[in-house]
Amino acid sequence: MRQFIWYLIFAISLFIGYQGYVNAQNFRETQGEARNAVCKALDQAPEACELAGNAEPNGHSTGVTGRTYQFTTKGKSWLAECKREYTFFGTWSCTAREGSLM
Repeated sequence: MRQFIWYLIFAISLFIGYQGYVNAQNFRETQGEARNAVCKALDQAPEACELAGNAEPNGHSTGVTGRTYQFTTKGKSWLAECKREYTFFGTWSCTAREGSLM
């Protein structure tokens, strides 16, 4: 029984490590959603937003549980924070607020 518990702990550790690695990769996957969140915070439709549809973030930060993008619009810096619905599963959703990564 004790050996089973160690295998279970090992499997859970591998799962958490792998999912954390996946969350921290491919930051472009959520870049469009982050841009739309900034447009929403500016009360602009995504089609008429001052950020172009292919706007690149000025900076980004990825972590085990989420991703953060920085966009600049007319002198203001905006942070878009993206997280999954559940820590390691689910769809990504982004919220924006004024701020800077620095």
